Amino acid sequence: MASLASVTPGASYPGLIKTIDNLALTGCSQLSDGCGNALPISVSPTVVAIGTSVSAAGSFSNVFGGVLNCSNGSCSLISGGTSNCALGAFSFVYGGSSNCIITSCSAMVNTYSSQIIRTGTGSAHLIMGGRFHTIGDACCQGTILGGQSNNIVSGRRGMILGGASNTTYCSSSTVIGASLSSSQSGYSVIAGGVCNCTYGGFDSFIGGGDFNQSVGNVSGVMGGCLNIAQTSTTVSGGCRNYAQGAFSSINGGSSNCVTSGNSGIVAGCMNYAVGSFSSVVGGTNNCAIGAYSTIFGGQLNSATCANSAVFGCGITTSMACALHTNRIVVTQLPSSSAGLPSGAMWYDPAAGNVVKYVP
Repeated sequence: MASLASVTPGASYPGLIKTIDNLALTGCSQLSDGCGNALPISVSPTVVAIGTSVSAAGSFSNVFGGVLNCSNGSCSLISGGTSNCALGAFSFVYGGSSNCIITSCSAMVNTYSSQIIRTGTGSAHLIMGGRFHTIGDACCQGTILGGQSNNIVSGRRGMILGGASNTTYCSSSTVIGASLSSSQSGYSVIAGGVCNCTYGGFDSFIGGGDFNQSVGNVSGVMGGCLNIAQTSTTVSGGCRNYAQGAFSSINGGSSNCVTSGNSGIVAGCMNYAVGSFSSVVGGTNNCAIGAYSTIFGGQLNSATCANSAVFGCGITTSMACALHTNRIVVTQLPSSSAGLPSGAMWYDPAAGNVVKYVP
């Protein structure tokens, strides 16, 4: 390293660094060499800005590298990138381009054309990766990781992980890897799919699929398409299924409907579980109307009586606490009543194979 000892100012000034206006350093000033050639660095008693056309106007703010970056919030920092702006106190931008942070204690990392615009007391946001993201003015502690055009509008601790054009509105709501989906209920999760929506209440869930809705408290749609789960209900899959009534469920199938509590449809098409604790296992165009009624399959059946069951086709129940079916085929009946319990059936060879029962 060359020493300036015994070197006159006239001989050494080209290698010196000074303020570009030759004035004492009071505010923020760009530096130059001794010949007046501007250097890509500006300083103040509390600020350092390195790069081309950069600005660090906030107290204790810094810009390290990049082009057209502006760090105006106190104790803010921009490290590289282009056309980034850190206006909030303790804000940080690392790389990327055309990003802006207005609120405090927030960060952006390697993203493009994104913004954190909270101007009130909310802060502690993070956007990492992706592009065209927004964390809005009515939320706090929001996080967006990757994807494109994702938006956290309101609430605390909202999170979007990947995907495109997703939106959260409520506290602790999350969207993961979906597209065009919206989480509008608190503590809810959308874990994939397209055009899915949770709204009303809290603790709702959509696992995937397309155009599904989870409505109200503790509701869930696991997958499928065009399914709707109301409060405290579950639709596991299928298409165009609708579950309403607390603790009811539809496991699959198409165009099935549950409208009463504690009822369920396992599969099939265009089946209805209307009575409380009623169920339809499968088939098509079946309707379980009576309380505790069950239809095991078939088609065009109607279980109108309480505690009735149907197994067959085109049957309407006429008696409560009874199984209704079209035909019964029984094999291996005992030929004697010996040892059989009350109510058991047997056939009597001595009476022409007449079927009898034990009283």
